[in-house]
Amino acid sequence: MAPTLPRKPPATNPELIARSGAEFGPRPEATALGWDDLLPVTRFATEELINWLHTAVGKHEGKEESSRSNDESSCDEKRVKDQLATSVLVAGDRGYGKTTILLTLDQALRDPRAFLGFGSRRDEPMPQPLRVICQKLEELQESLVWLPPLDVEPLPNGGAANLLATLLVCAREAIDRDHHRKDRWAAPSLLEEGLHDPYGKIDKLIQDATFMWADRRAQDALQGASQDVKSAEIYTTFRDDFFSAMESVSKLMAARRFGHTTKKKLLLVLPIDNVDRSTQHLASIIKLIRMVANQRLWFVLAAGRQEFQLFLERTFLKELTDFSHLPMDLRGEEDALSIARRQAAAAMHRVLPSAHQIKIEPVPPEEVWRFTVAPRLLTTQAEHEPLWTFLEALPLPGKAGQEDGLRSLADLFDIEKQLQGRDNEGAELLKTYRKFLAEEHGEAPAPDATQDTGAEAEETDERKVAMKAAGAAESAQNAEGASVLPVDVGGTFLFDIQRQLSDARGPVSEELVEVVVRLQSQMGAPTPRAHRKNPVFTHAGRLALNLSARGALDLWQAARLRVQQKEQHAHKHNEQHCLFCSELSIKLAATMLRSAIDESELPAWATEQLHNRILRSDDEDRIILDLTGNPVRRKKVTTLSDMLEWFPDWNDLEKPSPGGTAQASESEAQLLRSELHLRYLKDDILELHDAASPGRNVPLPAQVAGWYMVLHDLLVLCNDRRVLNGDETSLGTTPAMAVTLHTAKLPSLGVTRLGFWWIPPRWDTFIDFSIFATQWKAFLYRTRFLFTPEEEDVSDRQRFAAFRFVFVLAAWLDNIRSVAGTGRGGWNWEVRNKKGEQPLGRVMPLRDEAPKDRPYDFREEEVTSYLDYVKDGLDKLYRDSRGAASYGRRRMALTWLDQDVPLMLHPEFLPPFCLEHLRLREKLASTELWKNHWRNSWPFIDSLRSMLIRETLRDSQDVQALEAEFSGDTQGRLALRRWWLKACTDWEVMTRAHAGLVRGKP
Repeated sequence: MAPTLPRKPPATNPELIARSGAEFGPRPEATALGWDDLLPVTRFATEELINWLHTAVGKHEGKEESSRSNDESSCDEKRVKDQLATSVLVAGDRGYGKTTILLTLDQALRDPRAFLGFGSRRDEPMPQPLRVICQKLEELQESLVWLPPLDVEPLPNGGAANLLATLLVCAREAIDRDHHRKDRWAAPSLLEEGLHDPYGKIDKLIQDATFMWADRRAQDALQGASQDVKSAEIYTTFRDDFFSAMESVSKLMAARRFGHTTKKKLLLVLPIDNVDRSTQHLASIIKLIRMVANQRLWFVLAAGRQEFQLFLERTFLKELTDFSHLPMDLRGEEDALSIARRQAAAAMHRVLPSAHQIKIEPVPPEEVWRFTVAPRLLTTQAEHEPLWTFLEALPLPGKAGQEDGLRSLADLFDIEKQLQGRDNEGAELLKTYRKFLAEEHGEAPAPDATQDTGAEAEETDERKVAMKAAGAAESAQNAEGASVLPVDVGGTFLFDIQRQLSDARGPVSEELVEVVVRLQSQMGAPTPRAHRKNPVFTHAGRLALNLSARGALDLWQAARLRVQQKEQHAHKHNEQHCLFCSELSIKLAATMLRSAIDESELPAWATEQLHNRILRSDDEDRIILDLTGNPVRRKKVTTLSDMLEWFPDWNDLEKPSPGGTAQASESEAQLLRSELHLRYLKDDILELHDAASPGRNVPLPAQVAGWYMVLHDLLVLCNDRRVLNGDETSLGTTPAMAVTLHTAKLPSLGVTRLGFWWIPPRWDTFIDFSIFATQWKAFLYRTRFLFTPEEEDVSDRQRFAAFRFVFVLAAWLDNIRSVAGTGRGGWNWEVRNKKGEQPLGRVMPLRDEAPKDRPYDFREEEVTSYLDYVKDGLDKLYRDSRGAASYGRRRMALTWLDQDVPLMLHPEFLPPFCLEHLRLREKLASTELWKNHWRNSWPFIDSLRSMLIRETLRDSQDVQALEAEFSGDTQGRLALRRWWLKACTDWEVMTRAHAGLVRGKP
């Protein structure tokens, strides 16, 4: 009977391919790692803990030296009265590496040089930082005893968990364990138990602790009273007995290490893991630490800082409520919670002051991007690829994204290639943005990836050699019946030559492999560790990759699984778009989103809605996002970058002084002042609104929001757009990064401020907005001194404002043109491009002798040339977009060109004097947009303008305040509506007269 072959999976279901390999074998929950295997954040926390213990040992030895010069009895008396803070808290959320740090430090104290990676290189000199750490570890190795970690999580709740007796048993086992050391420590003496008898003292304390800690339920009152008296007697002398026992244990272990003539005493350190698992255990540990605090015993606690504080509060609150035995009203509950919070804070300050807390930070996105799993965490010792190589290998769904500059899942996290452009036209912008990031974070600018690609871009005969090698390798593999896996590189396919060469029969020279790898780099294929070294993260990518150490490992394994499934899938010959491989990226993003939701602090209703209502499957078991009813809304947070102001009097050259407008009658509307505010996007907050309870909402945590954005874009890029939404787009409001702000006096409303936000296209993906916002940040950084005159007095304020305003407007349009076009980025800042055109860099070139405060010049005479360049770019975008067959990026760009751009040429956005100074009317009349759209659709544009004015007035603070005042008054609301419509009419009449416009005509 023929063997049954594995069943082939359906075309779009990756889950039916079995996972295999060492990466998916059993994985330890936590393990001791070497210094080089630790992530930077856990390495930093480990070094802090070493420094803290080293300082504690130094203080302990200093007190020992001073105590020998004083009377011994007085020292003992003083030691009993001391209330020491002998604990340190290693704080971090779940999966941040707390247990790993405890296990790692235990290993480091056994062999410091092996821990630092010099175990087999004993004679090799260490770098200075590692030498200092090694010296401290060796001193700690001499001076303290690291007890076996105590894990609180498996301990039973209630009185059965006798932590005090457990502590004493750990100390007794430490004596036995240290007794069997086979290294250079001195042999024990036969008389040591008769001399100090530490075993007897420890055994007596264990019996006393068991009696004190036990939950006694006596049969009668007399027996209970007798036990209480005995417990009180034990407690009275327990601290003295405990201190004496710790002294004996410390002297005994020091004598074993250094000989019986030594006067040294050792420190005992007890690590306690998972302290924050229950309120009962936490309260018992705090009481235990307070009871046994002394110079011989120190505690290293591992817990989440917030959970630690919260559980302490709940413990004190329970004591307060149990004591009252009466139901509390709302005021009483608030008072009790306030008292419990103060008591918890006081307990934290006593036991764990701020200097005794070591915080583990989350792994930064840059480290997660380069994350490579430590070999000892898996069952193999082989080297593994970093995370970004797996994300680079996973393709995006749909054809539209690949046609417009997006190739792989990594492009939704790192937009360096999009900013740089296809022909390196955005290199100057990328360089400026890196300077902005470096200045914002106080770091040195990251090197440009474009600096290393000059030699690789040269055309040589290597291409022919590599293609011959590829053909030979393909023939060799086809002869053996093996499959040839293609790598997608922008519509063409380049075979994975390096893998084929290594698998082909016969010897292969290293020079030929090097030639092939260089060829892959020339054609855009990813090469290991030579690409994406300095990523420029999107907002979604930075949020999604801000993970814990365990989260980074989970993501690495999940991405590796999807890449393995892609490699095992049988591709069709010359298949350019595989539905199976497209689903892999969606599966990965959905897995990480669900994990982030489960681990977040979202309330129960929010978790239920995200899991069951928003993130669900369709009838073909494919993941979709159901956003009907707009449950996820964006809240934009922007920061003011610069401001330009002008006055209506500047339209009249005979009235040059601002604010000198003639007095208008009470029945006439009057424009008092206008301003241009430039802003850059600071944060993009997503809020989840409860569909069942209107008014209830919660912001999505950073990690949930990041993976939600990534999954959203993946589903939008699908050919069938698997995001369900009744609105025009699924993103709601657009980020506000530029606004023209007017202060006007309207007869029906009085003095009112109206803000007209500049309009980008209504993109339906976060990646487009991220590229646009990133390029806008770079522009604002380069033009940060644009509105500040070099001279104190500007002779022609109108010209100063007109040229700068038009330049900013042209840059806004040019930025959108670069993102909405086929390149999806690559804003050209060259001084002159290859076609002889004059992009933005011509207006603001770098000065020859550039001062630090003003490195760039502003040439007013070049603004007109830049306008011609932008005008031609908009015409090209129009020609590329008008043939769009379906709703997508092309249709969105066409709608923006047809409706929003002409609106921005009205007085609500653009000062009228700008039209005259730069002859914008004549320039626009020569465009294809004017001839084919704007000239014949101006009445429609006028209606759009009226709608925009009404919406802006309705959303103004003055009208909103009046609506709140008349909320319960029907007549008042009707009167407000009449005032509002009258104010809209007054504004239109005033601005038309101000700009000399005629309704229905351009």
